Amino acid sequence: MKFDRVRNSKRNMLFGVVYRIFLTLLPFINRTVLIYVLGIEYLGLNSLFSSVLNILNLAELGFGSAIVYSMYKPIAENDAEQVCALLNFYRKVYRIIGTGILCVGSIAIFFVDKLVAGEIPSDINIQIVFLIQLLNVVFSYFFMAYKSSLLSAFQREDLISKISTIVIIIQYMAQFALVFAFRNYHLYLAILPICTVINNIFKAYIVKQNYPQYECKGDVNRNITKSITIKVKALLLHKIGGVVANSLDNIVISSYMGLVAVAIYNNYWYIYSSICYFIAIFHTSIQAGLGNSIALETKESNYGRFIKINFINFWIVGWCSCCLMCLYQPFMKLWVGEKLMYPIYMVILFVIYFYINMARRTVVTFKEAAGLWVEDRFKPIVSASVNIILNVALIKQIGICGVVVSTIISFVFVEIPWETYVLFRKYFNISAKQYYMKQLTYGVVIVAVIAFSYFLCQIYTGDVWAELIIRGCICAIVPNILIGLVYRKELTMVLPYINRR
Repeated sequence: MKFDRVRNSKRNMLFGVVYRIFLTLLPFINRTVLIYVLGIEYLGLNSLFSSVLNILNLAELGFGSAIVYSMYKPIAENDAEQVCALLNFYRKVYRIIGTGILCVGSIAIFFVDKLVAGEIPSDINIQIVFLIQLLNVVFSYFFMAYKSSLLSAFQREDLISKISTIVIIIQYMAQFALVFAFRNYHLYLAILPICTVINNIFKAYIVKQNYPQYECKGDVNRNITKSITIKVKALLLHKIGGVVANSLDNIVISSYMGLVAVAIYNNYWYIYSSICYFIAIFHTSIQAGLGNSIALETKESNYGRFIKINFINFWIVGWCSCCLMCLYQPFMKLWVGEKLMYPIYMVILFVIYFYINMARRTVVTFKEAAGLWVEDRFKPIVSASVNIILNVALIKQIGICGVVVSTIISFVFVEIPWETYVLFRKYFNISAKQYYMKQLTYGVVIVAVIAFSYFLCQIYTGDVWAELIIRGCICAIVPNILIGLVYRKELTMVLPYINRR
């Protein structure tokens, strides 16, 4: 079966942006409500348990990514029997995983209070809070959750975005109503598992309507099962690395500094991650199409795509880095007040963290589209080990800065060189030297652009609202003009590609 990669990519990006707007604004309002209605400790507790449950979610092992990748070829070849067998296999695996997480989480309930330094709000039963969030994770594996893999494999992330947008609106409206009416954190949390079930049921219905020919039946042959198992083992290691980078930070901060420190860190992290997710929409929207082109087209043509997409990614990431540097502090001042703000050096660290992490996304997207998980399977373990050791060591020496610095070090010295080597040597079969030189040049240009833009932003430092608006105008115009002037030749090369997309 041949599908329109360009049309699907555009559609996925459009509805992905709509979904991400809601998924940014509603949690932002949610965090504000928790801070000002219940208290910042509740926000810290929310962030802490989300991180703990992300660790339990390692049980998923990466089956979802492996199954979706395994569907690319049979879908391209219109092999419905093989797709049905993969779907059936996925259902069995998800039932086992959900049951396993429930069992492990039930034991963990008795130890969660050990993760919090200092006092817990008096009206909170920490075990009940953890149990509700545990059920939310468990329910994400039941109620036909596996069926959404078909939407991803067919590059119909737009349908997932539409359903998820409706559900999160319902979820947050219900949560806000309960918080204002009862000021009860337990009732607030109880909405989560209910909406997770609704989300899964809606997706299953949409799959049934659009792809009725695919049902859970048949068995996957031994060779494909073996291939999936190899990829899953590698993906487990990759998931460990992701959990360490995004979840253990909160646990370390809570253990050493308490819930308030977790909440402040996560306010900054929320802004950082929201922008990351918007950029991820672009990469997620094109990944299935890249997987299809990798299966059907030459490495040379795909390398041409890589060069163009990497330049687009650089421009987006560079501009967003400039916006973060110039707008972070005035925005935080308006949102949470000066008492819950970090010094400027923490902002600089977050900007460095953001740029380094997102500049590598093109390599990661192509590597995943090519299914190259096994080749760098030990990378996340090495990176996670470095991150954990430095996290604990540096937080004792330099406080909260150590959490960000440790992740930056693991990215620069482990993640980036390893994954780049795998893509260029194992798929493109060429040296990555030219790519590194280009990335270094990009980095130098962005530092200069940020420095100049930030200098202009310092001209006015009066009313916070006016400052934010003026800085926003500067960020909207100056960085893009500067980047466009420096890379006008590359821009003429990429514009026809963007128009086709």
